[in-house]
Amino acid sequence: MHIERVWATPGGVLAGERILVVDDEESMREWLEIALAKEGYRAKTARSAREALKLIEDEGFDYAIV
Repeated sequence: MHIERVWATPGGVLAGERILVVDDEESMREWLEIALAKEGYRAKTARSAREALKLIEDEGFDYAIV
């Protein structure tokens, strides 16, 4: 298993956790994905519970925002 980490800020705060964003509103998914990426997180989005469950099975995540 390969675990990838990125440094989120010049101050050396460790980030890179994978976050799944689940929301039926496209604009909210896009906004959260951009905001999380700016903080150094690796975000992926799903528009439904069914899609989210498939992504969780296939990829795994550290956190989810639903």
